[in-house]
Amino acid sequence: MKLIISLGLRNLLRQKRRNFFLGIAISFGMMILVMANSFSHGITDNLLNRMVVYMTGHMSVTMMEDSTQHRRIIRDKERIKSVIGKTVNDIKNVNESVVAFARLIGNARGDNTIVVGVEIDPEFEGYLRQNLIKGNIKDFESGNLENPVIVYSDKAKVLGVKSGDTINMRTRTITGQEQTARLTVAAIVRANNMFEGMAVYLPLKTLKSLMGLRPHETGELQINFKKINDEAHAGREADRLYARLRPCLLYTSPSPRDRTR
Repeated sequence: MKLIISLGLRNLLRQKRRNFFLGIAISFGMMILVMANSFSHGITDNLLNRMVVYMTGHMSVTMMEDSTQHRRIIRDKERIKSVIGKTVNDIKNVNESVVAFARLIGNARGDNTIVVGVEIDPEFEGYLRQNLIKGNIKDFESGNLENPVIVYSDKAKVLGVKSGDTINMRTRTITGQEQTARLTVAAIVRANNMFEGMAVYLPLKTLKSLMGLRPHETGELQINFKKINDEAHAGREADRLYARLRPCLLYTSPSPRDRTR
């Protein structure tokens, strides 16, 4: 063993320049590997714990009426939320997801878009303020504006609108009726990726009213975990929840004896 160590040290000292550059090359290669690994883990964390939370949630519960994919509605929202709370582990929050596909008309320009109903919590407010370009986030909740809307900068450029301008919206209710509304741009924010720029935000209560949803109804329920590092965790919890979701008894017909009374 001593002979091997002495031979190794002698070879290192004999070829100092070659070993120096070789060490630099190895160090540079390791640095690239560490940076690439950190970058990939950062993207995964950003997708699973930030973008997915804002856009779709880690899990979602949805129901279709009349086997129609575009008619997704939960009639007994509170009962489903109660089942979720008793079944799913490690829940951070359960949010209502109400989304409408609409046609927006700005200043002589129009575009198709996705309108998302939101309730601004401290985390989402921080995200909006971090990317705010123009306008005031408080106007979105103050009730001083008619149907306030938050628009991403790319969408605002396409529509030719700025903060305080009016946008006309045309969409369909859950019963298939045409619905129009006048929106006011409360704020314009910067999009972090191309997927975000496709959407605009309306207050949840406003969008539910425009869509014809009553207070006890909603489109989907989005479930977010405190932190998800294992993609299979959501699948396991979804299977457990699916097994517990059973329709409740709506009506019991009277027995023949009761009908004769």
